[in-house]
Amino acid sequence: DDRVVLYAPRKEGVEGEYFDEWSDSNVLWLLWGGADGVRFGTEDGSPSLGTAVSYYPSRLHLEEDRIHHDGENDYLDRNSTEKMYGETWIWTYILKDSTFTIEADITPQEETQAILVSKLKLSSVDECEVNVIVNGQMLKEFVIYKDGHFPIYHDTLIIPAGVLQNGNNQITYHSVGRIKCPGDTICSIERFYLDWASLYYQGIPSASGNTVVLDPSAIAFMPAMQDPSRVALPGFSGNSTIRALNVSTGKILSNIEVSANGGLRTAELSCSPSDRIFTWADDAVRKPEAISLETMPALSS
Repeated sequence: DDRVVLYAPRKEGVEGEYFDEWSDSNVLWLLWGGADGVRFGTEDGSPSLGTAVSYYPSRLHLEEDRIHHDGENDYLDRNSTEKMYGETWIWTYILKDSTFTIEADITPQEETQAILVSKLKLSSVDECEVNVIVNGQMLKEFVIYKDGHFPIYHDTLIIPAGVLQNGNNQITYHSVGRIKCPGDTICSIERFYLDWASLYYQGIPSASGNTVVLDPSAIAFMPAMQDPSRVALPGFSGNSTIRALNVSTGKILSNIEVSANGGLRTAELSCSPSDRIFTWADDAVRKPEAISLETMPALSS
């Protein structure tokens, strides 16, 4: 039962963007015919080794690249074929006296606080005053200052316990209008853009598309966890084999347990909260239609 499993992380932007601005596809080369490859080892993922937890530190990253931002001097920079400072893909512009709402569908522990991190950037002559509203509650008001140029602003918002709810949650960014103009006149240009938002919370991880990732980056924002923790991952469909990879150690978790529940299946395993765990059902793995061997003896670079 030999197999090759490729785990590809997302492509990051060359200037710190969360996603690569040119492509969302990664490329992996599979080479053979030389020295023996190093196969994945295994480590024991038996649920009995960990302390059962009802909730787990979770992160939901929200980002859509809808608009190309030409640069800090966008009307001039768009005429250049070179990549300009600040040129990137963004989600949306938010103009003076306007709002933008994003939705987060999660299963949080409602009795604990959460953290919202937003990447914003001023993109106008005048500074902007911003309100952040979560599920109808205005939780923060701040100003994005110009500070001599156009700095990136990573806003961190503490969401009190009880604000997030099971299911759909709405996060709204409102540009208040810092400078009030008389009548219908235009006396200021106030514009900023939203690049992405990440929501950190105590949640119930569940499979989507028959895969689920336990992300250790949420630990820094959440209460301490038992190490190791026993985690239940519901939401797997079908009958194909469920497997788990500890990306942090490069080892396959053995002895995970799978149970059926109302037509879906739940995988249980134990792991350290500091490890990144990728769990999947085999039918979620994209398989190539064919594999062929191409020799390139003249390849020199």
